[in-house]
Amino acid sequence: MRILVVAMANSVHTTRWLEQFDENDDIQILVLPSMPSRISFSPKWKRLPLLLSKLFKVKRGVLCQFPISKVNTVINLTLKAIFKDKWKFYYLTQTIKFYKPDIIHSLEFQSAGYLCLKARKKIGASFPTWIATNWGSDIYLFRHLKDHHATIKEILSLADFYSAECQRDYDISSEIGMRAKPLPVIPNSGGLHLNKIDGLRSEKKTSQRDLIMVKGYQMVFGRTLNILKSLEEVMDVIKEKNYRLCFFSVTADISLSIELFAEKYALDVEIIPLEQSVPHEQILARQANARCYIGASISDGISTSMLESMAMGAFPIQTCTSCANEWVENGITGFIPECDDISGMASMIKIALTNDDLVDKAAQLNWDTICKRADYKDIAIIAHSFYQTAYNHEKSRLSNKS
Repeated sequence: MRILVVAMANSVHTTRWLEQFDENDDIQILVLPSMPSRISFSPKWKRLPLLLSKLFKVKRGVLCQFPISKVNTVINLTLKAIFKDKWKFYYLTQTIKFYKPDIIHSLEFQSAGYLCLKARKKIGASFPTWIATNWGSDIYLFRHLKDHHATIKEILSLADFYSAECQRDYDISSEIGMRAKPLPVIPNSGGLHLNKIDGLRSEKKTSQRDLIMVKGYQMVFGRTLNILKSLEEVMDVIKEKNYRLCFFSVTADISLSIELFAEKYALDVEIIPLEQSVPHEQILARQANARCYIGASISDGISTSMLESMAMGAFPIQTCTSCANEWVENGITGFIPECDDISGMASMIKIALTNDDLVDKAAQLNWDTICKRADYKDIAIIAHSFYQTAYNHEKSRLSNKS
């Protein structure tokens, strides 16, 4: 089974998705980066030019869009600068022609999906079976923009299969006019390794913890500034109980605001920049010592950080613009505020910081939910079924032609 995955190869979500197939030698995967490839895959994955992928029959490959040679690098970067997306489009169509995949899987819509759509329209009905997966904001947010709405509708009409991590997005896609066959709802980044996580979980009750974890992402979609304003409204509780704060995945545009916030109130604050390479286990260890986790954005899918907080016993507070309501019960196992309701978010944070019984009961209920719905082994089985279903469809399609 040959699969061409078109994805942002600089995304950890891409890496986690692909790692689910590392042990399956029946599946041969080639990754074409829709954006620059900088992330490290497991040792089984090799970076190579397209010609070498066939010559050495590599089962796990990430296409280099230019050889390592400095001269070739300059030439190819110049071509990309001149032709922009036309260069990626040409590279994709040539890869399809050369590699002859059974399945094409685009991870994310606005770069990978739109690129595959152009190739699908160019190649026509002979285009391989196509799975289109949307990530957090791809449909929920971008459908409101006229040009994007039309393109999203085309993808949902021309793709053979569609996958998302929220039932919310399936409902939206149906309203738009989806013709692609829906696949099961699972987290796009794969499941959680519960055997490893269980060893990192703290025996300390959630109510006995003194750390507040905050997702420090601002930029376009994040709303960490709103979290800072909400924390200011409950500063009396934070100071009284000596809570520490850890801001992780902090983007450069919000870093100074967090530093000023810490100085103003003389708080014990740790800042972990987004670009800083921190072992994943260290973030989980902090979640295991956190009383609550707070994440805010104007748009998102399932927040992996929220799922990890649930697994580690931290009480989740995640804005309603994600799919949090599909995982937690508002007011019982978590809080789901509006992203711009500062006072409402502050009230929820205050309850989470003072109601011991609430956070302790939620910790056990959330762990049960994670075990039932987010176990890596279970999610991997479903992910494998995606490709088997698509492969069967491709074989049936080809046999009907002959």
